[in-house]
Amino acid sequence: IAIKTLFNGNREDAKKQLLVLWNENKKDIEQRALIAYFMGLIYKYEKDTKSQIYYLSISASADIEMANRDNASFHDLALTYYDQQDFDRAFQFIEKAIDDAMLCKVRYRIIEGTSSYPIINAAYQQKISSQNRQLVGLVIIVSILLIGVIIGLVIIYRQVQHLRRIRSELSATNQQLRSLNDEINQTNLKLSESNHIKEEYIAQFFDMCSSYIDKMEDIRKALLKKATNQQWDALREQLKSTQMEEREVQQLYVNFDRIFLNLYPTFVDEFNALLQEDEKIYPKKTELLNTELRIFALIRLGIDDSVKIASFLRYSLRTVYNYRTKVRNKAAGNRDAFEAAVCQIAVIDRA
Repeated sequence: IAIKTLFNGNREDAKKQLLVLWNENKKDIEQRALIAYFMGLIYKYEKDTKSQIYYLSISASADIEMANRDNASFHDLALTYYDQQDFDRAFQFIEKAIDDAMLCKVRYRIIEGTSSYPIINAAYQQKISSQNRQLVGLVIIVSILLIGVIIGLVIIYRQVQHLRRIRSELSATNQQLRSLNDEINQTNLKLSESNHIKEEYIAQFFDMCSSYIDKMEDIRKALLKKATNQQWDALREQLKSTQMEEREVQQLYVNFDRIFLNLYPTFVDEFNALLQEDEKIYPKKTELLNTELRIFALIRLGIDDSVKIASFLRYSLRTVYNYRTKVRNKAAGNRDAFEAAVCQIAVIDRA
């Protein structure tokens, strides 16, 4: 009756009747499959797609459960999904509808399915092609991006390497600058020390020169007096005597020792620190420096030529050489580096 009412065009009455039948046949799968199918048709006419799909799906599920191959629900679902542009599901359902039609060998079902299949298949294939094109496009875009990333990484890597080289070069340059600065500081220190020594010795030089001029004047007057008084024997004895020379040499040593120790007051202690414990060298109580210390005092001042040392101190060259060798053999450390260590002794006291 409900189906007849539906075909007569009275969809509202048909819907009410079908809903009553729906509630009355909850356990009858075959009836529910049929009722659900016609409910789907009613909602199709009412353009209620959601309800249409709902009831057609129930009908299709019931047909599967009953193994009913002669059904219309799969075909109608395929067309519904096609109208909704859901070509994947439309294609699945049309294939299912055709398979069932071929198995049940119902001619009109086969004709119905095969007539809709080309349309749905064309839409489905077009969608697949579109998706493939999109996929290819995405692959191309991803590839381009990947290439860009690789190029970027290569550029970054090169920049990092370049920065590392620059840092390394800067570090080396800074090290060279520090080394050069240290050398400049050492040079300035030596120049400052040299200038101080010059100032000290120049002052002492003028003082000694003035003293020697006075002494020479006294000697001249004494010799002139003896010559005037014709004291030839006394004059001869005075000229032959070496006492004055020896006295002046001793005075030279005293002046040198005094000036040197004024410049390097810790020289003796630091010099002995370079020697073996039982080989220390100290001057006598009546001396400021002895011969060994005086030779190495000149070396500390930068005079390391034995000929010049011998000339300055009025020693023989062999004496100077023997003293230098003897003291080097007493060194606590490396003998070859002993005199270089002596040159580093003491800091000038500028107080």
